[in-house]
Amino acid sequence: MAASDAGLRTLGVRVVDQGFWSLGFFAFTLTAGLALDIPMFAAVSVGTAIGAIAVGAARAWAINAPVIVAGRAGVAPEAAIDLVSSRKGAVAFAGVAAAVTGGWTAADGAIAAAVSIAALCALVVLADVPRQVLVIRGRYRQSAAISVTYAVLGGATGVAVASGTAAGLVVPLWCATLLVLTVMGVILCGRAESGPDPLSNQGTRVSFAWRMTAEALYLGIGSQVSTLILFLVNDDVATAGIRYAYTLVFAPAFVVVQGIQPLVIKHVARVAPEGPKAVVGVGVAWSVGVTAAVLVCGSSGALLLATVSADAGPAVALDYLLPVGIAIVSGQVFEVALLAARMFTEPETAHRIRIASVLLDVGSQAIGVTVGGAMGLVVALVVVGVARTAVSAVVLVATPRWVARHRVADEAAL
Repeated sequence: MAASDAGLRTLGVRVVDQGFWSLGFFAFTLTAGLALDIPMFAAVSVGTAIGAIAVGAARAWAINAPVIVAGRAGVAPEAAIDLVSSRKGAVAFAGVAAAVTGGWTAADGAIAAAVSIAALCALVVLADVPRQVLVIRGRYRQSAAISVTYAVLGGATGVAVASGTAAGLVVPLWCATLLVLTVMGVILCGRAESGPDPLSNQGTRVSFAWRMTAEALYLGIGSQVSTLILFLVNDDVATAGIRYAYTLVFAPAFVVVQGIQPLVIKHVARVAPEGPKAVVGVGVAWSVGVTAAVLVCGSSGALLLATVSADAGPAVALDYLLPVGIAIVSGQVFEVALLAARMFTEPETAHRIRIASVLLDVGSQAIGVTVGGAMGLVVALVVVGVARTAVSAVVLVATPRWVARHRVADEAAL
């Protein structure tokens, strides 16, 4: 009973943590959407989208790969994180993301705006990684303290902009807030200590790390390609609509998903020695929970947006709720299916599956926009989302059988 209560408290703290983090992002996004014109908000959306891609890559390198290798090796996830590597990775990915964002948004000649958005993109990455380190190490309350600070400063910025005190300063204030969060995270993580690496003799560590980092880049491009393509073809309304759907309507679902997801990865790493059926059981439960959360958010969001004036910025999200909802569900189901496969197969297996999925994403969405504009994109998102969910179900079902066959083959070879 005590263990169950502790687990519930951990889940509660993580949901509150992610809730405040999402609230901070929500506050800044909403303030930017109301204070900026659509072209500038679309540019900010591109900056945060590229930042999200870099965040995924940094997490894969510094967090997820070491935890998965630890699970395969029977090492506790908390002992898998190397602070030096995580910080170097965060800086590297932040720098690349800032360069890409600056070059992308400076194409129209607005250099000052491009610099500020590039800085925002970099700080999105730098502020995220220390929180993830704290979460994996079980220091949930310290991570929550950072998130509460984000929410408070985001709300204060919204009030200041609405009152006219900080009109036109949304992006600089957002950057300043993320810088504060980064410093807090680095301080709370503490100094990097030298010592024996419990995974130093694991030959698959680097193999997993670089493949998962590459996969995170593929995934990020695939998940954000709709926003980037629409921005590239100057469809600012559709760009804003998709971003509003992700960051406003489905924000509560992301609170649950992003809050609990690191715990799911840790739990999978812990139960992996019990065999593939235990891992698949976690995957099925997670898939059902994510689907329920997205359904509640999507239906509630549709009802609320139907009452909003068509002239209001968030109203443009109404046409994109279905494709975005399907994309979120299919993406999460696919992730947990790959996680299950990754615990028992060679690194290249999941890598190949990821490449095929992203190629399908990019190709279908590019063709959809080229042929049918925004409506073509909607059709592509729905069709690919349904197909990805079906493939994920097959992977979950097939993983225990694949492991059983290979164990029999290995025993016969001996």
